[in-house]
Amino acid sequence: MSTAKPALKAFDSELYFDQSQTINSLFLEQVRTRSAKIAIIEDERRLSYLELDRYAGGLVDALRREGVQKGDRVALIAGRGIETVAAQLAVMALGAAFVPLDPAMPQQHLADV
Repeated sequence: MSTAKPALKAFDSELYFDQSQTINSLFLEQVRTRSAKIAIIEDERRLSYLELDRYAGGLVDALRREGVQKGDRVALIAGRGIETVAAQLAVMALGAAFVPLDPAMPQQHLADV
Protein backbone atom coordinates (compact mmCIF):
# COMPACT_ATOMS: atom_id res chain seq x y z
CA MET A 1 0.00 0.00 0.00
CA SER A 2 1.46 3.35 -1.03
CA THR A 3 1.74 6.16 1.45
CA ALA A 4 1.96 8.69 -1.37
CA LYS A 5 -0.72 11.35 -1.21
CA PRO A 6 -0.95 14.96 -2.24
CA ALA A 7 1.53 16.74 -0.04
CA LEU A 8 1.83 20.11 -1.66
CA LYS A 9 -0.33 22.05 -4.02
CA ALA A 10 1.41 24.72 -6.03
CA PHE A 11 0.84 26.27 -9.41
CA ASP A 12 -2.42 24.35 -9.82
CA SER A 13 -0.72 20.97 -9.63
CA GLU A 14 -0.50 18.47 -6.82
CA LEU A 15 2.87 17.08 -5.84
CA TYR A 16 3.00 13.54 -4.50
CA PHE A 17 5.69 11.91 -2.42
CA ASP A 18 6.02 9.00 -0.06
CA GLN A 19 5.45 10.61 3.32
CA SER A 20 7.27 7.79 5.09
CA GLN A 21 10.53 9.09 3.59
CA THR A 22 12.74 11.70 5.24
CA ILE A 23 13.46 15.04 3.63
CA ASN A 24 17.07 13.96 3.15
CA SER A 25 16.11 10.69 1.44
CA LEU A 26 13.77 12.59 -0.88
CA PHE A 27 16.55 15.09 -1.64
CA LEU A 28 19.09 12.33 -2.31
CA GLU A 29 16.64 10.72 -4.72
CA GLN A 30 16.60 13.99 -6.66
CA VAL A 31 20.41 14.05 -6.60
CA ARG A 32 20.43 10.52 -8.07
CA THR A 33 17.78 11.10 -10.72
CA ARG A 34 18.13 14.80 -11.57
CA SER A 35 21.70 15.67 -10.60
CA ALA A 36 22.23 18.29 -13.33
CA LYS A 37 18.83 19.98 -12.91
CA ILE A 38 18.60 23.26 -11.02
CA ALA A 39 17.69 22.64 -7.40
CA ILE A 40 17.79 26.17 -6.03
CA ILE A 41 18.01 29.73 -7.28
CA GLU A 42 19.01 32.82 -5.32
CA ASP A 43 19.25 36.01 -7.32
CA GLU A 44 21.62 35.13 -10.18
CA ARG A 45 23.13 32.14 -8.38
CA ARG A 46 21.90 28.67 -9.34
CA LEU A 47 22.93 25.29 -7.97
CA SER A 48 22.10 21.90 -9.41
CA TYR A 49 21.02 19.07 -7.13
CA LEU A 50 24.55 17.65 -7.29
CA GLU A 51 26.15 21.01 -6.48
CA LEU A 52 23.78 21.57 -3.56
CA ASP A 53 24.51 18.05 -2.30
CA ARG A 54 28.27 18.68 -2.47
CA TYR A 55 27.87 22.02 -0.69
CA ALA A 56 25.78 20.43 2.06
CA GLY A 57 28.27 17.55 2.27
CA GLY A 58 31.07 19.99 3.05
CA LEU A 59 28.94 21.45 5.82
CA VAL A 60 28.29 17.92 7.17
CA ASP A 61 32.04 17.44 7.49
CA ALA A 62 32.44 20.80 9.26
CA LEU A 63 29.58 20.04 11.65
CA ARG A 64 31.07 16.62 12.47
CA ARG A 65 34.41 18.28 13.29
CA GLU A 66 32.49 20.53 15.68
CA GLY A 67 31.04 17.45 17.36
CA VAL A 68 27.46 17.61 16.06
CA GLN A 69 25.78 14.23 16.21
CA LYS A 70 22.40 12.56 16.00
CA GLY A 71 19.86 14.12 18.35
CA ASP A 72 21.68 17.42 18.76
CA ARG A 73 20.04 20.79 18.11
CA VAL A 74 21.93 23.23 15.94
CA ALA A 75 21.10 26.93 15.92
CA LEU A 76 21.06 28.40 12.41
CA ILE A 77 21.36 32.16 12.48
CA ALA A 78 20.70 32.95 8.86
CA GLY A 79 18.28 34.58 6.52
CA ARG A 80 16.79 32.96 3.47
CA GLY A 81 19.07 31.63 0.81
CA ILE A 82 21.20 28.87 -0.57
CA GLU A 83 23.49 28.77 2.47
CA THR A 84 20.54 28.27 4.79
CA VAL A 85 19.07 25.43 2.72
CA ALA A 86 22.47 23.72 2.51
CA ALA A 87 22.91 24.09 6.27
CA GLN A 88 19.46 22.62 6.94
CA LEU A 89 20.23 19.62 4.71
CA ALA A 90 23.58 19.14 6.45
CA VAL A 91 22.10 19.25 9.95
CA MET A 92 19.34 16.80 9.00
CA ALA A 93 21.85 14.47 7.31
CA LEU A 94 23.54 14.08 10.69
CA GLY A 95 20.23 13.23 12.35
CA ALA A 96 20.26 16.50 14.26
CA ALA A 97 17.59 19.18 14.34
CA PHE A 98 18.05 22.76 13.26
CA VAL A 99 16.66 25.69 15.20
CA PRO A 100 16.21 28.63 12.81
CA LEU A 101 16.99 31.99 14.35
CA ASP A 102 16.46 35.34 12.69
CA PRO A 103 19.69 37.35 12.44
CA ALA A 104 17.60 40.50 12.93
CA MET A 105 16.83 39.43 16.50
CA PRO A 106 18.57 41.41 19.26
CA GLN A 107 22.10 40.10 19.90
CA GLN A 108 21.38 39.42 23.56
CA HIS A 109 18.39 37.26 22.66
CA LEU A 110 20.49 35.27 20.16
CA ALA A 111 23.20 34.82 22.81
CA ASP A 112 20.61 33.59 25.35
CA VAL A 113 19.29 30.97 22.92
